[in-house]
Amino acid sequence: GINLNEIAILHRENRDASEVSRSLAKAGIPFAIESDENLFSDDEIIKLAILLRSLNDLNNDELLSRALCIDFLDLDYLDVLKILRYKFSKKNQLIDILKNSANLKEAGVENPEKIALLFGNLLKWSHFSKNKNILDFFETVVRESGFLNHLLSLDNSAGKLAKLETLFEEIKKLAQNHKDYRLQDFVIYLDILNNHHINIKTSSKKAGNRGVRIMTAHKSKGLEYEYVYITGATDGHWGNKREMRSFKIPIGGDS
Repeated sequence: GINLNEIAILHRENRDASEVSRSLAKAGIPFAIESDENLFSDDEIIKLAILLRSLNDLNNDELLSRALCIDFLDLDYLDVLKILRYKFSKKNQLIDILKNSANLKEAGVENPEKIALLFGNLLKWSHFSKNKNILDFFETVVRESGFLNHLLSLDNSAGKLAKLETLFEEIKKLAQNHKDYRLQDFVIYLDILNNHHINIKTSSKKAGNRGVRIMTAHKSKGLEYEYVYITGATDGHWGNKREMRSFKIPIGGDS
């Protein structure tokens, strides 16, 4: 048979890679996405990082406010807005409002049960982060927060899961020589990456090192494969894209 490592699929845009990877996954064909994209530029990974930062310091109102707005935590956004408005009017700390059912009622929250459930989970996960190693903590939060199910529900789930796998592998590397590596250590690491503009490249590995390679044409420079396929090879996709150079606004008085 054909060695899958000798097959490359070249794409133009990130959404092309998602479509290809989804098709290969459905067909049960191992693949690897080769990408120069920064892991922490992905919208879903950004949300997860916000949650992790918040769990590291639940007393930080700015982080906690952003965490409450994360879609996979499944809070009613109107309730979140009411809580934030109540916080600013009362000058109370956000965590104190969340734990007090009377405050939630006064704020006009319509689904206080959801708020109470999430608050209990936030406390549990935060306490877990101080007492358990980062790998056990990370797996627990990804599963219990609904993040994993959220990724599985997305159209480009294969690509998103690959990025989650890359993040988990990065955490494993950080923790392998540090028995007591905790969430607070990982947050410090994130700050270092951000402050020094260091990127973590995304990647996907399935079935070991075997699999069809999915990459941009730029990424393929200098590489050789027996079989090369180009996706979306149509005019306007790879080249000759339309550019809107000007837009005339109608001015009153013209007929």
